[in-house]
Amino acid sequence: MMSKKRMREEIMVKIVESTIDGANAHKIMCNSFINYNQLKRYIRDALLLELIKVDGNIYKITPKGMKYIELFGGNSLRWDDANRR
Repeated sequence: MMSKKRMREEIMVKIVESTIDGANAHKIMCNSFINYNQLKRYIRDALLLELIKVDGNIYKITPKGMKYIELFGGNSLRWDDANRR
């Protein structure tokens, strides 16, 4: 059986979606099905792109991150909905 290689955007969407309610590194890895080395690279990129922000050891989505998952994830969540959680 051949495994499907995920595209970078798909992984990034999963990571950013994981931070809607706030998430630590372990939760992001579990939700995104990535290992720690991958997490370090993707978190660095997501922070540089301002898709997420970090508060202590908790990662949270930004308005730019919400726009990203709307564009690339096909998710209909709105920023207001995420703030209510």
